Amino acid sequence: MPVNVSMPPGVRFTALAAGYSHSLALDSAGHVWAWGSNEDGQLGIGTSAYGDFRTTPVEVTALAGHTITTLAAGIFHSLVIEQPEVSTSTVVSSSASPASVGQPVTYTATVTSSVGTPVGTVGFSDNGFPILGCTEVRVSASGTAACTVTYATPGSHSVMADYRPAPGFFLPSQGTLTQEITAPTSHTTLSPSASSVGFGQPVILTATVTCTAGTPSGTVTFTEGATTLGSAPLTGGPATASLTVNGLAAGTHTIVARYSGGGLCPASKSDPVTVTGQPVTGTITGPLFVTKPTVPALGQQVTVTINVDAFATVAWRKVLRSKDHPGMLARRRLEVCVFSYLAAELRSGDIAVAGSDSYADLGAQLMAWDECAPLARPVLRAGRYPHRRGRARHVLSPPARHHRGASRCGLPGQQ
Repeated sequence: MPVNVSMPPGVRFTALAAGYSHSLALDSAGHVWAWGSNEDGQLGIGTSAYGDFRTTPVEVTALAGHTITTLAAGIFHSLVIEQPEVSTSTVVSSSASPASVGQPVTYTATVTSSVGTPVGTVGFSDNGFPILGCTEVRVSASGTAACTVTYATPGSHSVMADYRPAPGFFLPSQGTLTQEITAPTSHTTLSPSASSVGFGQPVILTATVTCTAGTPSGTVTFTEGATTLGSAPLTGGPATASLTVNGLAAGTHTIVARYSGGGLCPASKSDPVTVTGQPVTGTITGPLFVTKPTVPALGQQVTVTINVDAFATVAWRKVLRSKDHPGMLARRRLEVCVFSYLAAELRSGDIAVAGSDSYADLGAQLMAWDECAPLARPVLRAGRYPHRRGRARHVLSPPARHHRGASRCGLPGQQ
């Protein structure tokens, strides 16, 4: 009756050969097993002796590391055929070279052969030292193995990928590369919401910061020359910072965004960006006296466009616009503005009225009584003043004593 051969645990035989007094078996991994008589050393276990007989299969360890495909058992000997060895090639590549401090770098080893896809593992090392977590990475079905590393300091690294084949016919191979790690850098760009804005209208300044060491953090300060417009923190990814600026004065504004740096990311600044503030303009419609370029006819409606930014301060510009009529100027406020500037300039002596010296003697400017009487009588009557000659002199004489110029008011008989 057939009986089962006592097979080693976990071993599966795929081929058998029976000799005169011994037997051979081949397992699924290409290993050879033998049992029976070993008087002539036919079991291949390195010994031979009269009466040496093995009832349980033992592995032929002399064939370890070889892949056997065929075996045969004779009377006093055994034969095997080994699968031919196949050379392999290992190439290692980097996801970023050079890479920055703090930037993850993935090394990929690609193992190829002329016959099929090699199986086994790959061990990665850096400058001769094994990379933690990457000492035994299994080769995938596509023939690749990967290892990811993040460096904390700059420098040069010699990286090796060592392919170690599984027992079979593939031969080991290695691949190397030089990896450069540089100090991290950051880059800042500035984008305004508009390149030209009207007075009082907001403009949004948005700075975008990138960093080779990862997502940057910190603060961005927006400046115009030596003037700080404001600051804002970086948020999100990509990292951005925004600042809303109101009331840019008329003219060209050159603005720069300055990143302060944070973590591994160094400071950086953007290229200058220009934003043009438009002047405050409005129109006043009405019968105005215009001498240039044309003289309108009496009663003709004239529209005048006034550039308030040419002389008015920011405080004035805020109140000159008409709230009830968009695009128009508040005329009364404009007049007050103009006259206040004229008064200030007159006091400082920066401007003067041509011919004003002829008004130094005010008495010389009075009209004769014959011209004044027809005009003065209605006024005197309305104010209940005496309009006859003698009574008028008596009423007007007190102020005349206090104001010399008033004594020459042009009444008849007076000097």
